[in-house]
Amino acid sequence: MVISWLNRLKIKLKNYFKSSFKTKTMQHSVSKEDEMEAEIKCQKKIVEYPPNISMLLPEIWEDIFSLLPSTDFLTVINSCPEWRELLASRRTSMLLPLVLPILKEYLPISSLLHCRGVSKSAKNVIDETLTEHSSPLQYFQQVSCKDEWLLQSKMHQMVETVNRKYDFRERKVLDKFLTHFSINSNTHSSATNASTPTSENANPFLTRFIKLSLDLGENPAEDEDDETISQLRFRPRPLLLAKFGTAVSIFTCEVTTGFERFNFLRMLLLLTHLPNLKVLKIVGSLEEWEEEAEYLRVAEFPELEQLETLDLEEFSDLHVEGALVPTLFKHYGSQLKTLICSGRLFDATTITVTKLNIYLPNLSYLRVKAVTSGALFKLSKVDWQLEYLQFQDVLWSDRRLNLGQILQVVNRFGKTLSQLQLFVLLSSEQVNRFDPSKMSIMPKLKMLSTTLGNLNTTWFWKFIEDKCCHIQELGLHTDKIVTPIDEELAKRGFRLLPTLNRIAFKTSRVDSSSSHILVIKRHTVIES
Repeated sequence: MVISWLNRLKIKLKNYFKSSFKTKTMQHSVSKEDEMEAEIKCQKKIVEYPPNISMLLPEIWEDIFSLLPSTDFLTVINSCPEWRELLASRRTSMLLPLVLPILKEYLPISSLLHCRGVSKSAKNVIDETLTEHSSPLQYFQQVSCKDEWLLQSKMHQMVETVNRKYDFRERKVLDKFLTHFSINSNTHSSATNASTPTSENANPFLTRFIKLSLDLGENPAEDEDDETISQLRFRPRPLLLAKFGTAVSIFTCEVTTGFERFNFLRMLLLLTHLPNLKVLKIVGSLEEWEEEAEYLRVAEFPELEQLETLDLEEFSDLHVEGALVPTLFKHYGSQLKTLICSGRLFDATTITVTKLNIYLPNLSYLRVKAVTSGALFKLSKVDWQLEYLQFQDVLWSDRRLNLGQILQVVNRFGKTLSQLQLFVLLSSEQVNRFDPSKMSIMPKLKMLSTTLGNLNTTWFWKFIEDKCCHIQELGLHTDKIVTPIDEELAKRGFRLLPTLNRIAFKTSRVDSSSSHILVIKRHTVIES
């Protein structure tokens, strides 16, 4: 009896202590949860309420955030009202580079140039855009499509405006520029100073362009060659390029009194200061002078590793045994991608088909103005892989000229051409002398431009249907008003060519400086 009672008491005590311990444990865990929750709330308060941003002076914050890219700065001012209010004075200058790509098409040219002074980032945007529009490809498009060039964006117009500031063919303009940068051509000591820029990476040529004339009345003494070269080094042009020549990528070298020996010396000296040159244009004529060919053979041409465009359209040899052009081809031809020239260049006996193949193996862009019979004959035999070919007018005084050979030349490059511009009016009689049916299809040709008059010939439509069946754009150039009859005739291209999406009439009136474009798509008409 007593034993059973003791057992029951033992069980009750055990249950009592068990329940008591459980209660205390639950209370302890609840208190811990409360403490953790309070701690989390405290942490949240710390996150939600950062230290006062006024602990640093506003000017210090402005200097700190001015180092950020524009996109990161935009993120900062959108993070909270306090940052946005603090950095309000910086918003215009810091965010300007984000909107400049849009504004540059609408702002006046003077305002765009003034934007360079707003901030370093805005300056970089404008300078990079100017550099892009001064590339060798843009240069070629400017030369080969002058009527279209006038209709391009405002940035193109700005490049042209800025380029006029770097035309130093007149001595007084060059002297004024040298004076502004404290370059004195009267003392020999300035030559040493000229080799050191006024500031790191100094570049006064925003478009990387410069135009100089070799004829400024500076004929040196002709006693000794060494003395002559020494005197040439202290002339204004070498001093200018020694100072800033690394910033130049497009150089126009003009000769007005003939390409005599000392002019040639000057040109070579100037080229030594242009290591980053990409486009070289020579203007003038080469007169026959004693020992010319021998001198060219021994002359040391500077290394111009980036040169890829040679413009000789306004340069000519006045005798058939031309020597300068073959020499230029020999030294720089392997790196040339673009050649701009007149038909007479190919008439020189020193320019043979063999030399053209050897010296210009990588040529891709070719523009020939005033086409001659000699040019057509040699071009029909070269082995170039041209992507872009333009014929601009013909030399009508060339009695041996057979215009049917133009299509023969086109056929020679047909496999690789992507753009073809035939600004020559060809009659069906002239074309049939070549028999265009023998031409191969041009599989890569996407753009074809020609004169509007060719639409009225029988050969044209057969030619584009059979040989240009993959073109996507047809350009028709004229100096007259486009009539509704012209529009309807051009629309025939949509029926013949399933890939043709756009027909553009490009009018450049002789009596007006403006141009006009009428664009016809398959279902719309757009004027500009």
